[in-house]
Amino acid sequence: MRFEFARSGAAPLTRGLLRCGVAAGPLFVTVFLAEGARRAGYKPLRHPVSSLSLGPHGWVQVANFSAAGTLCLAAAAGLSRTRDAIVGTRLGPALIGAAGLGCWARPCSPPTRSAATHLGHPTLSPSRANQ
Repeated sequence: MRFEFARSGAAPLTRGLLRCGVAAGPLFVTVFLAEGARRAGYKPLRHPVSSLSLGPHGWVQVANFSAAGTLCLAAAAGLSRTRDAIVGTRLGPALIGAAGLGCWARPCSPPTRSAATHLGHPTLSPSRANQ
């Protein structure tokens, strides 16, 4: 597939932004699988990925959400700069941008009760998890 870019001088920037979108998914999955492998009791098929943001190494998952969100927002900017009839519409960049904002917002919301109780996290009691 070949993209037409809005400005010929901006083609390298647009390609770079689109490459950010290509890197976002594999980077996110690699980091949460590696972090999950380091955690005792974490089972990726049972526990939500956001539960990795609990505990002393929770900053790794928070940084992972932030990086993935930033890369998705960059990809949305790159898609909005293309002139392709299908990819360059407003809907595609808007949806990818919304996913990027969701990744940024996830670390700001408190963990759920299930994330705290399944991993047996001592600093977040089940009674305080959803308050």
